[in-house]
Amino acid sequence: MRKYIGINKVNHSASLPILSVVLLAFSLCSCSSATSAPVEKGQEQSDSTPSDVEQTAVEIPLIPVVAQRPLSASDLKLAEGAIGTWTQLLNGVRTLEIRDDGSAKLHIEFDWVTSLAFGESVTIDIAWRIQDGKVTFESISGSPQATFESISELYGTEKRRRVSELSAERFVLKNDDTGSESIWTRVEKAGTSEPAN
Repeated sequence: MRKYIGINKVNHSASLPILSVVLLAFSLCSCSSATSAPVEKGQEQSDSTPSDVEQTAVEIPLIPVVAQRPLSASDLKLAEGAIGTWTQLLNGVRTLEIRDDGSAKLHIEFDWVTSLAFGESVTIDIAWRIQDGKVTFESISGSPQATFESISELYGTEKRRRVSELSAERFVLKNDDTGSESIWTRVEKAGTSEPAN
């Protein structure tokens, strides 16, 4: 049986008012006894507050990470063929360097008209991947930052395009929503600094 301060010292022949006071005191301290250990006879009551009581940690199961599907033979061939440096003339000169670690860098030297809105140039760091014959480019950061943020607000940070043609010289990406194509020309072979021709 649990022993609380004062309970085992009560004289049962005492008057009813005294017993009522003791029972009231017991009911008040029992609220905190659920989270703290009972005080043995002869020990002093701790001054700990509810915030001092150690909380029981609840383990939350982790959400399992779904592994990305391995690339199909055709996607792997596209990914290997895309690695290298490509160029395009659109609102200036665009140079896209696609690396084999899933990163890419896009540098744009804007033409005179476009530079009035965005400045002379911008460099954008990109993450890329190929799945089901489509390449996804996701803009991560850019410099100057103000230019990168303006472009991101206007055009978004992610583009997904179908690879409609990939050869040693050309990389053609199609927008399935509009049917328009973006044509890139290789300027360097993958893993070398030699020109494509």
